[in-house]
Amino acid sequence: MVNSCVFFGCNNSNLSGHRVHRFPNKKHKDFRAWIRFVQAKRSNFAASSVTRHTVVCEKHFTPDSYNQGDLMEFLMGFRRKEWVMLANGAVPSVHASPPAKSGGSRESAPRKRELCTILAESAASKDGAGATATSDPGEDGDGDISTMDPEPEVVHRGSQSSIRCLHRSLAAHIHRWKERQETRSGWNQTSLRALHFNSNGNRDVARTSEGEARYAVRYPRFRKGGWVVHPIKEKPSYAELCSQVDQLRTPELRNAVERVNARVEATEKRVTGLESTIGECSDSITTLEKEFIIMKKELAVLKERSEDLEAMSHHSNIRITGVKEGREHGKRITEFVAGLLKEALNLEKTTLFLDRAHRTLRIRLTDDNEQPHTFVMVSKQRAAFNEVRSLLRNCEGVRFGLRYPAVLRITPRDGKETSFNDPVKAKDFILKNLTCKDK
Repeated sequence: MVNSCVFFGCNNSNLSGHRVHRFPNKKHKDFRAWIRFVQAKRSNFAASSVTRHTVVCEKHFTPDSYNQGDLMEFLMGFRRKEWVMLANGAVPSVHASPPAKSGGSRESAPRKRELCTILAESAASKDGAGATATSDPGEDGDGDISTMDPEPEVVHRGSQSSIRCLHRSLAAHIHRWKERQETRSGWNQTSLRALHFNSNGNRDVARTSEGEARYAVRYPRFRKGGWVVHPIKEKPSYAELCSQVDQLRTPELRNAVERVNARVEATEKRVTGLESTIGECSDSITTLEKEFIIMKKELAVLKERSEDLEAMSHHSNIRITGVKEGREHGKRITEFVAGLLKEALNLEKTTLFLDRAHRTLRIRLTDDNEQPHTFVMVSKQRAAFNEVRSLLRNCEGVRFGLRYPAVLRITPRDGKETSFNDPVKAKDFILKNLTCKDK
């Protein structure tokens, strides 16, 4: 897209080869300065007219407005013209007047006659140089090189011609142009000559062992800027890789690798031993789990049997009758019974150890003629079924009873008998399967 300068009377654009610069952001502090610069010649220009295609050409900026580093690289040929950036805070300040229009035939006729004279003199000088076999170098002025008239080749709209400039200012301008061109490509030319054509230098730097070039010349696009010498990337070969690997194979590296291999072998042996040990431990744990389950079952059976034996041993308890209430006269009942048995059985040397099994709670009577109560051992396990038996009493058609030592037996209407050792399980069975009045 063609971006033309917005300054009044300026026809420069990016298509004509000029650098163009966009306006800064509207929030930037220099935006108003750019607007005032354009309004100096265009009073109707407003900030709302600025778009991303609104530009100002390079003719309205001073050389100090550009980044000096970018400008130096451009003059040396290392940066394109479009890539030269403005410095921070740069504002256009040059009000360049529009180029004067070409005059009529009165102004163009002298110009044509001057050009014809220059071309004729140039052709005559060439013919004279070709006709004479030798020429006197003193005639051209060997004393002062700065006053010599150079003969540059100027490209103008596709046609080339050799013009001998007669005007001193034009000669000085062309001389400065040549120096600038030599400065742009001087570094690249020096590098290339040092690599390829310097007899004192090492030629292996510029070429490989196979004779292939290591550096090449890169020309710019569209003939802008100077050419650059750049290295050529080499493809690694198999022989080079082998040589590098051989260089790495030092005795120290080999010894280190051998030590690492020995450690790896020792580690593998340890891991193998640990695997076998872990396998044996897992087998042992499995066996122990099975034995633990069996022992747990046997322990439960033994616990039941020990409780049964303890309860059965209570049948050997002695029941004493015929002793009136209050005969112990404040003594402990166990001591009183032990003394009574010694007197009745003539057990003077025997020490008796007695425990009181149970005694019913009631008010003690003071009458000596009251019949004594019997000392009866009642298991505590039977008392745990009191709540369950109270529930069963409210169930119609259900028979129940306690079997020695403390086993609750329930027979519903269907005649299927069920026994329980745990009062909680018996209660759950009653609540789920039986119908009671106060359930």
